[in-house]
Amino acid sequence: MGNKSAIEEEFELRSIYQQEVKKNCQKEIEDFVQCATGRTISVLWKCREQSHIMKGCLQKTIDQTSEWRLRSQQEGEKQKAYKEEITKD
Repeated sequence: MGNKSAIEEEFELRSIYQQEVKKNCQKEIEDFVQCATGRTISVLWKCREQSHIMKGCLQKTIDQTSEWRLRSQQEGEKQKAYKEEITKD
């Protein structure tokens, strides 16, 4: 973790969380993007099914992927690094 500010750590955590959620729904996202590519307003009705499937997957993943679990892991890593640092001296 190093000497990052609280804002940098928060940004990194949110980025990791978003990557994890997107990774779990990659196929659904790709299906929606494929449908939506080249469309403008018609995406609303032409890609409705893909949109619902993608949103459902994202919501399910968000429900299962705890941001607090990631925060806890990050805090544990910081504590471990700190302990290692103080035992070196």
